[in-house]
Amino acid sequence: MTYEFAEKLGIQHRFSHRPKSAGCDWFNGFIRTNKNLSLAEAHGMNRKDIEEYFSTLLKVLTDNNLLDKPGRIYNMDEPGQQVNNKSGQVVATKGSKDVYTVTSSEKGENVTVAAYCNAEGSFLPPLLILKGTYKKLEFMNGLPPRSDIFMNKKSSYITTELFMKWFKEVFLQKKTI
Repeated sequence: MTYEFAEKLGIQHRFSHRPKSAGCDWFNGFIRTNKNLSLAEAHGMNRKDIEEYFSTLLKVLTDNNLLDKPGRIYNMDEPGQQVNNKSGQVVATKGSKDVYTVTSSEKGENVTVAAYCNAEGSFLPPLLILKGTYKKLEFMNGLPPRSDIFMNKKSSYITTELFMKWFKEVFLQKKTI
């Protein structure tokens, strides 16, 4: 597929024209460069599971009369981010292919950012979840209007209790931006 893509776009390459293949060297370099890919993720994408997902989605949307109401269909994601793991500048020879940076080996403070958007493109203000007991006013500095911060004593990860608190206090109030 990579060979065909390069040919179609007119990109110069050293791929093999006879089997029309990018080859093992290209593939190994791709895997080295994209370490976040995993075999489990690749196996997770199969026709049966995808068809089952969309069949279930259609049933839920139909049963709840939501097919023509994209403003009532929301998606949510809650990635965690380390806040003190910033690398400095790196000096390398011009044209270097492998340039590395060093970050603190200390496990950083984590924050979860819960983001919610509907199928029309409207979104709710983000919710940040921090580990701790007391929320300080300065935690809100620089956040978008109507954002909120929830504190969790055990970790900065979302819990069922925090999700339900957000659902009742924010989502049901429909404070979209």
